[in-house]
Amino acid sequence: MCHHHPNRLMRVYFLVSLLGLSLLMPVLSAQTLPAQSAQDLVRDVIYNGLHDTERDLAWEFYSHRITPGKDTLRDEIETPRGPLYRALEQDGKPLDADQQKKEDARLSELAESPSELARLRRDHDADDDRLRSLMKMMPDAFLYSYDGVPEGDRVRLAFRPNPAYSPNTYEARVAHELTGTMVVNLKQKRMISMRGALMAQVDFGFGLLGHVDKGGTFAVERVQVSPAHWKTSLIEVHVRGKILLFSSMSRDQKESRWGFHELPADVSFPQVKEILDRATIPADAETVADGH
Repeated sequence: MCHHHPNRLMRVYFLVSLLGLSLLMPVLSAQTLPAQSAQDLVRDVIYNGLHDTERDLAWEFYSHRITPGKDTLRDEIETPRGPLYRALEQDGKPLDADQQKKEDARLSELAESPSELARLRRDHDADDDRLRSLMKMMPDAFLYSYDGVPEGDRVRLAFRPNPAYSPNTYEARVAHELTGTMVVNLKQKRMISMRGALMAQVDFGFGLLGHVDKGGTFAVERVQVSPAHWKTSLIEVHVRGKILLFSSMSRDQKESRWGFHELPADVSFPQVKEILDRATIPADAETVADGH
């Protein structure tokens, strides 16, 4: 009869365990967190977003925008001089003859109104400036940490308000209360998505000027459209509150964008109108909308 010595068995088990660990080391090392801190990674991501050259280009894309009481599919063209669009569907149905005539008239009136085109550009620039201001605050307004190991080129970060940061605008105060996650492309240092929720009510003027309710949500997704450019493919906002004690405030918006196509930066308004006049409903409109 063969008797196994306990100490010898322990040594065998120990060697087998070491062998198993040595085989696992390549897997474990591949799943370690990036050497760069999450905070510094976000700083690089925001820098890349702010210095994107997309502002010097024009893009055509489809957008499906849903707001309370309105559901619109558009063909849109963004140019350095502002955005223009043609509605293609309303509430899931193609525009009827009367609606198409109204779209034709609206675009024709724009072509004959330099002042209206200038107003659209001012509004576009103002929106762009607000977005850039919010982006600039992100590396300092939140505290970031890795939320799991990278999966391929992607890594997820968790973020929460930085108590040491003092926002200086109403929009910044609301944004600063967000808590959520961000997914980043590690290789290109680009934001893929960001989702957050308001974890506290935001009061203005000690509540006398108004407030934004706790529980509001916000989501943005980005997609690479060329080797050097990323564009927003989803915007979703759901917030409620009250302004100046009496007026209730609600913003519910979901907008999906897809089919990005680059156009020359110097495309003229007559050329833009001609492109929009030829626009047709994309075959994948329903599929893309349902996908988000």
